[in-house]
Amino acid sequence: MATLEKIRNRMGLLVAIFIGMALLAFVIGDLLSQGKSMFSKGQYEIAEVAGKSIPYTEFDQRGNSFAEINKIQTGQTSLDESTIDNIRNVSWDYMIEEFIMSDEYEKLGIAITGDELMDMIQGENPHPIIQQVFSDPQTGVLNKSFMFDFIQRTLQEEDSERKTFWLYIENEIYRQRRLAKYNNLIKKGLYVTSLQSNRKAAES
Repeated sequence: MATLEKIRNRMGLLVAIFIGMALLAFVIGDLLSQGKSMFSKGQYEIAEVAGKSIPYTEFDQRGNSFAEINKIQTGQTSLDESTIDNIRNVSWDYMIEEFIMSDEYEKLGIAITGDELMDMIQGENPHPIIQQVFSDPQTGVLNKSFMFDFIQRTLQEEDSERKTFWLYIENEIYRQRRLAKYNNLIKKGLYVTSLQSNRKAAES
């Protein structure tokens, strides 16, 4: 009986120790997970704009994309520190614009249709970017045959510098057109009629 009592006492002590260690491990694990999530947030979130988080990975990816476009445009294989800094600044400005304006575009129903985009590329009055990229450097006249050939070849390719460059052109035309539509709405909202102008002049 004495031996059995000793075993029971030891088992009770072991169970208490086991439960205590399990609780301690649970608390420590919870603290570590919270610390990890806080660290991750501080490491990967670089800013919050309009209530939206800007993760570092997205900013870095955007910067790398602009760097590749710059290399394609200039024919360089590497970029100096000053150019990289400028690219990062441009990437940051674009992301801020996108985060702030995306909700505004949606609220106002501002969008660019596929036909509208196509007209800005191949229509009678091409977008200035198209004029700049595909004009003959000697005459300054848009070389439409070269442009059509470039687009046709690009559509047949899966992944290439040509396709990367073309997607950048399309996205930039789309971005500029949406912003222009928004600015036009703002200008119309600030328009002063002749009646309002005369009334203001009479009051003063």
